[in-house]
Amino acid sequence: MTYLGIDYGQARIGLAISPEPYIVALPYKTIANKSNENADENVGQKAILEIIQIINQLQVKKIFIGKPISLDGKNSLAVKRIEDWINQEFQPLLEKRLSKNHLLPKIHLIDERMTTVLASKNLAKVGKNAQKQKLYIDQVAAAEILDFAISKFASSS
Repeated sequence: MTYLGIDYGQARIGLAISPEPYIVALPYKTIANKSNENADENVGQKAILEIIQIINQLQVKKIFIGKPISLDGKNSLAVKRIEDWINQEFQPLLEKRLSKNHLLPKIHLIDERMTTVLASKNLAKVGKNAQKQKLYIDQVAAAEILDFAISKFASSS
């Protein structure tokens, strides 16, 4: 069983995993989520299907999705966008594809304030400049979200 962290973005979706015993989050993958003029219009749905395939393969037990609350603690417009993505796109397709052969993982929204900034600083520490960070920033931010979720759930149990 595995936990999955998701840093949802309109252009890219970062994924991180934490296998049992859920001590550390590992950056896993970045998935394209935005179509350009020459791309297939169903990139968003393909991204969800790829995430579902990973959920199935890794037997994901819980999903932690970053909730971009503003620095003053209020919900931003991005929160509505993520909630809409979860409720109208991700969860319905997840239920349709996994309900017959897999226990549906629980989805939790986790405050993601400053995770991208922290991810960028951590990537800079290992020599990744701004250009190279673009390849990894989303999955490292997802790992920050998942690390926070792991520590939050560990302290509450």
